[in-house]
Order: sequence, then C-alpha cells, then structure tokens
Amino acid sequence: MALAVAEPPALPDVAVGFVPKLEPGLSAAPAAVTPLPNAVPLSKLVEEEYDIEVRDGNLLVHHVPYVTSAGVVDYCILVSELTSNGERTLTPGRHEVWVVGDIPHDHRGNPVSFIADRDRLDYGGGLVASCRLSGKPHGRMLLSDN
Repeated sequence: MALAVAEPPALPDVAVGFVPKLEPGLSAAPAAVTPLPNAVPLSKLVEEEYDIEVRDGNLLVHHVPYVTSAGVVDYCILVSELTSNGERTLTPGRHEVWVVGDIPHDHRGNPVSFIADRDRLDYGGGLVASCRLSGKPHGRMLLSDN
C-alpha cells in the first residue's frame, strides 16, 4: 500500500511550535505556556529539534507522523505526563502517552496493537486525545505471583 503524506495540521493558538536552541534557563514560549524547565532530557529534545511544548504538567510533542486507516501519513500530538522537581524532569508516574489526532494504524490499515484504550481525554484549549498508547499488555502492569 502506497502512503500519501498530508500537510501538517494547524495548531491551536497556544502552541509553541518549533523551540529554537536557547541559553540555559531561557524559553521562547509565550507567557500563556509554561516555560521549559532547564532539564537535561527536555534540553536534548530541543537540541534534536523536536517540536515540544509544556502545558499544565504535560509534555506535548507536536507534528508526530502516524498512518491513518486510509494509509495516509498524517500528524498528531503525543501527550505525556511531565514530572519535575523544579530543576530536572523525573520519571513520570504513568507509562502511557495520549494521541491528539486520529487512531494510528499500521501499514495494513489495522489499528496499532499498542492502543490501551480508545477513551477520549479533553485537555482543554482544543486538544482532545482519541486514544491512549501503552507498550504494556492491555495497558496494565503485570503482577507477579510471588
């Protein structure tokens, strides 16, 4: 199946867009968006030119390509919990990400196997996630018998 590429979607007004490389502690984010903490993992994403935003305790990664059910490459926003101690990012308490966009599919047109659920989650400001992705079986931690 040949893949067609769609244009990136227009983003809500509060989106940061591309965040250029900045001096430590500085942010190009508008006042309505939380500035990026000076943390090594986030700095690495900025250095590698990922289109990231920090909003309401979440990390948003914009313009992530995925395949639609029609076999078209489109773009979504991945949302993950962002935990920080004020100086560095910490390992988040949750292991999943949410997709703001359509349900991602594989090259055969089937929904990807790591969709934990298709509940919608409204983050406000026009961001509504269509599903939750998890690499854990059925989106849950496995419990040992011990």
